[in-house]
Amino acid sequence: MLVRYVFIVLALGSIESTALKLNPNRPHHEDFKSFAKITSFADRALIRTNTFKVLDGNNPVLDEAEEYMKANLKKMSKHLQDQHIVFVGDSITRYQYLNLAYLLMHGQFETTDDCIPSPSVPCFDKETYDWNAYFNHSNAKLQSSEGSEVCDCYRSYTGMGHCCADMYENRYSNLPKLNAMLRFFFWGNFDLKGHGLPGTTYGDVSCKAGACSGKPAFEFKGFDTGIIPMLEAILQTSPTPTHIVLEHSKWGYLPAPAFTKLLQAGKHFQKQFPKTQFIWKTETRSKDDNVAHRGHIDRNKIEALENGWGIFDLWNASAQFNDQHVDEFHFTDRVNTYWNYLFYRQFLEPNSSNQ
Repeated sequence: MLVRYVFIVLALGSIESTALKLNPNRPHHEDFKSFAKITSFADRALIRTNTFKVLDGNNPVLDEAEEYMKANLKKMSKHLQDQHIVFVGDSITRYQYLNLAYLLMHGQFETTDDCIPSPSVPCFDKETYDWNAYFNHSNAKLQSSEGSEVCDCYRSYTGMGHCCADMYENRYSNLPKLNAMLRFFFWGNFDLKGHGLPGTTYGDVSCKAGACSGKPAFEFKGFDTGIIPMLEAILQTSPTPTHIVLEHSKWGYLPAPAFTKLLQAGKHFQKQFPKTQFIWKTETRSKDDNVAHRGHIDRNKIEALENGWGIFDLWNASAQFNDQHVDEFHFTDRVNTYWNYLFYRQFLEPNSSNQ
């Protein structure tokens, strides 16, 4: 009953989550300075597990979510049958997608040196920023007897501050035993493009993860103007998506007119595709950020609801996890598990508030 009550609060966004002060002795982010001495991509991955055990600490909220996911994995898989879930967003949404895909493909949480969920720390080489190695490595970990991922992924640079003259990150996970699909499309502040949209006239992806460069098969200009034609293309995929989750925050907010047009387009699309639910995912809190964007977020939630969108409110949900940041923006993978716990209970579990 308590879990259901908290969930209703998150769905309506009407009450601020109470921040939990947990594990005050946890090492701060400066403790990762030792990683500067580690130059090997593989070595960074190998020490990931021990570091994250310290960082995660004991958190009863995360413990409860993980236990629920473990105990109900078979039930969750049943409820995911015939679902086609599309995530469109930045790195916060990428790691939620990777967490869910890994769980469904391997039947367990990612706890080894897989280097999936976050290239922020510690398994990502900050000195070289070898994104293409990360794309290839993370894609390789999303292969199992339960399903596989195709990663239309490439970045044309190494080093910080030069993003992204040529960038692709479109991920397609198929789970044939469940007749289910998960998709992720990176949405930053640049054009939306890729080398194929499976099941559409845009063709299929045949390149190796981390090597998908060259002329795109589709390209929609402008991060603010290109998103609507991108959604039109996504809706052409077969089977038609059951859920489309959109988030845009850490790369800057959409201009207000563009946000309104997006919501109105989603409302129109839902009339054409009544089995597709459009969901606006709010931003998560950055480290030590409790109030800076509250008014903007609340206005967006109200406008989205007025246009018939579901609300996945991670601004309120992330209030209790300030001590779970691994850098300014990103959280430990246990928090990504918690996002998927909330998503399942709000949008996929039978008799949930959005069914």
